[in-house]
Amino acid sequence: KILEFQNVSMLSNLIKQMYFEKYSNNKNSNQSVEMYFNLIMLKISDLCQQRKVVDTEMQEQLVELKNQIVSNPKETWKIDDIAKKLSISRSYLQHKYKEFFNTSIKKDVTLSRIEYSKYLLFATDYTISTITELCGYENDVHFMRTFKKETGLTPTEYRKGLNYSHYQVKESKNRTPFSL
Repeated sequence: KILEFQNVSMLSNLIKQMYFEKYSNNKNSNQSVEMYFNLIMLKISDLCQQRKVVDTEMQEQLVELKNQIVSNPKETWKIDDIAKKLSISRSYLQHKYKEFFNTSIKKDVTLSRIEYSKYLLFATDYTISTITELCGYENDVHFMRTFKKETGLTPTEYRKGLNYSHYQVKESKNRTPFSL
């Protein structure tokens, strides 16, 4: 497995020392080379452990970010602002988020807004304009296009389908198992 480290000068120096020791006239050169090799392996192990700690911290930050996105779909989620808040670059943030969640931040924002809008369409009588605003969209047209792209239905069609389903559930409760 290829490992990438920020600072490899220490490892390079140890490898050079091991090389010089191997070709020296020292009677214990083989033992010295073996010790250098073991030291290199220990240093690589230390670097891997440090990297895991950094990755774990990043994962915790990303999980918190995802929770915030899902909990606050109305917010304006700008990647540059998020990256600045986390003190990392925009590209690094996008790369790590995609690596960890297998989706982009933009897609998660869109899906959280659509899920919230579906809930509002189901649980309230709010107008499409009100739902558009509550879900963080700037205009109705953009919201409706995005909703249709993600669900295959317009918000109105989705709501009508829900109303029809509610009607069917009420009717089925009134029927006996033997009625037609």
